[in-house]
Amino acid sequence: MPGTPPDLRDSISEQLYNDLLTGIQVGDYPSLAPLPTEATLAHDYGVSRTIVRSALSVLKKEGVIVSRQGSGTIVARNGPSKLPNSKPVVSPEDIKKCYQCREAMEPYIAALAAKNRQARDIRYLKGQLRTFRQESEAGVIDTGNDTEFHMQLANMAQNQFFESAMMGLRPHILIGMNITKTLSEKDRKSHERSSLSEHRMIANAVISGDCDAAKQAMYRHINGCQKRIFGALEG
Repeated sequence: MPGTPPDLRDSISEQLYNDLLTGIQVGDYPSLAPLPTEATLAHDYGVSRTIVRSALSVLKKEGVIVSRQGSGTIVARNGPSKLPNSKPVVSPEDIKKCYQCREAMEPYIAALAAKNRQARDIRYLKGQLRTFRQESEAGVIDTGNDTEFHMQLANMAQNQFFESAMMGLRPHILIGMNITKTLSEKDRKSHERSSLSEHRMIANAVISGDCDAAKQAMYRHINGCQKRIFGALEG
């Protein structure tokens, strides 16, 4: 893949393209396997279907995926071999750097969210606490909802630069979350329990307006996530 395809309309669409291409190259989506639906991708990335179609369109032009009646969009036969000299666009080192950036930025975002939260934000967070409880009972984390929680905290901070920075990180955040699907069931379950508990601590601190507690809870969450994920992968 020589550079970025010229007909991707924005960075989110480009990252979605890169994410899907990487997934195909590393075997997450093997030959003739279906891709997630447009609706699923739009939900998980928090973008419009127009952006999703833009990324899928480029992959179709390159012959990596095809549309099959009754099956939706699938990986072309021997699709990964069409790109023999290319490497995955997002490396584990990229994801580690993303976590480093989040560790430096998100604790302060959480503190500002606790300071500036409005009544509507408190209602949202109380709804999230119910969602976290349901996810805990079901034993599964909705990555789309997880990412949205972090995006909403940036919105509560009432600083458009934090919002822009988090939107730029969003695709890598999702990829980092999806890495947990490759862990052993034991490690994945342990990570999900810890992550949900940490989310509850963050939400409660922001609801109560405790800036220091929110900052510390977010730091423990981001730091804990990267240690659990990469510790399991490297150990």
